[in-house]
Amino acid sequence: MITILQTELLKLRRTMVQWMSICVIIIPIVFNFIYAMLSSSMGNASFNWNTALIYANFLLTVLIAPIFYAGIASYIFSREYREGTAEAHFTYPYKRTSLFIGKMIIIFLFIILSCFIIFSANLIISLFFADSPPPTLFIKIGFLNSIKISVTQCVLVCITILASLVFRNIVAGILTAVIGCSTAIAMLFSAVGDWQLLNPYFFSMVVTDIQNYDYDYIYLGIGVIIIVGVIAFLSALHIYKNNDITNK
Repeated sequence: MITILQTELLKLRRTMVQWMSICVIIIPIVFNFIYAMLSSSMGNASFNWNTALIYANFLLTVLIAPIFYAGIASYIFSREYREGTAEAHFTYPYKRTSLFIGKMIIIFLFIILSCFIIFSANLIISLFFADSPPPTLFIKIGFLNSIKISVTQCVLVCITILASLVFRNIVAGILTAVIGCSTAIAMLFSAVGDWQLLNPYFFSMVVTDIQNYDYDYIYLGIGVIIIVGVIAFLSALHIYKNNDITNK
């Protein structure tokens, strides 16, 4: 498995994945820096740790993370079909399941790592503008929110990977994420009620403020997002293992 991971990482050198990876990390950090700077320059109000990172996290979960992670994951899986190198699978001394798991590990690790990099960087930025150190509870909540965001985003990329494998291109994966985000945003401004949580994209969008919803719907939402993630993962694995790689 180590060899597979090393090979996959080497294949991503000098590709658009590098730039997309940088963007998904830099954009929320820059946004938080601008927000903190503007907030500190408005009147004599002291820095409020209770509202710090709220807008950066919202931007991350609404648009940045779903679309950029979808692009990265879709590129990794669709590249072999686009470049016509999928036939090389027959020459590898590894099963397709191992290759699939290797790609998924890289994607999941990047999502988890990037979420914690974003949180750490934004925390450091906030320290520059704060009059006092952050409360212990703030750090704990921020850490837990990073876990929530990374886990839900890992589920969402399974959906986009499935789309990219079915249609064998990166556009399908990104378009799936765009449609999912659009439905989530539409639900945010609608009167659907807590049933919104049954939409995995909406659930991931509000996951850092999930305590504001009815617990029964929270549990339903958790169940739905787990079931959808597992089905998408297993379906993507099945397609990856059994796809007609002659692309006819």
